[in-house]
Amino acid sequence: MIIFDADKKRVTDNDTGVIYYRGDINKPYGENTICGGKVIQARELLYKNKSHIIENCNSTVVGQTSVHSTSGTILAAVAQELGFKCIVIVGGSNDKCLFTKNYMMRLAKHYGADVRNVCGTGMSGPVMHRLRELCKERNYFNACYSDNYDDVIPCISKEVICIPNELDNLIIPVGSGINMSAILSGIRYFGKKVKRVIGCHVGPDRSDKILEMCNPLLGSVKFEMQPLNTVYSKPEYCVLPDGTQLDELYEAKAHKWMTENIDTKKEKTLFWIVGKRPTIKEVNMLLS
Repeated sequence: MIIFDADKKRVTDNDTGVIYYRGDINKPYGENTICGGKVIQARELLYKNKSHIIENCNSTVVGQTSVHSTSGTILAAVAQELGFKCIVIVGGSNDKCLFTKNYMMRLAKHYGADVRNVCGTGMSGPVMHRLRELCKERNYFNACYSDNYDDVIPCISKEVICIPNELDNLIIPVGSGINMSAILSGIRYFGKKVKRVIGCHVGPDRSDKILEMCNPLLGSVKFEMQPLNTVYSKPEYCVLPDGTQLDELYEAKAHKWMTENIDTKKEKTLFWIVGKRPTIKEVNMLLS
């Protein structure tokens, strides 16, 4: 793999022809811990609202996450950096196994989070309902990206300047759809010409949400959604030639689909790496 831009955000694999946007090199908290686009989003959200959180929200932020996700852990790290209290809301777990079975929750606690299991299901609807009630009752800051996408989308959109001006394919791993919305807005803003923008999703199709979050003033960019017929919590492993391990819940699955369905040697293709979650070995080393 050869690096061909000055800030290392873009690399090319000479064997396959795939170009990678390397969001995972954003590591403000060091190696072997949280990294990537979600960190950029969380820092943008909390720094932008810092005065409001101190003056009106009791210096307390609240976020929702899956027990396997990095979202709550990242929020906790940024909150700790700013001296804020952080509450991370989850569902579908219990006090006995919340930390013993879910190492991302242990890492969130390491960064100072008060992790709370608030209901018997991990589905985002009921969990978000309880989060919003808590924020309303206590005047806490709702730090969920989905409720603040106007604040977090621009900081990712500007990263699109790093990608080539013309592409045949742009492959994007999709979770909530916020990152893809930001990339689509960036494509339009910077005038990038991409024949196919493909969002590879493990969970439900986020097309409607993505369209809602894209800046209508920039116009629309055509995109397609590709479901990955796999279980969210079942990991897929992929290590790039330079030793970079892709996130096993989202990115490795999208990468596998790309290698099986796109002729990357004939079609100019970019794969957008958002940033992987640390492994359990890395977390255990950090905590020890």
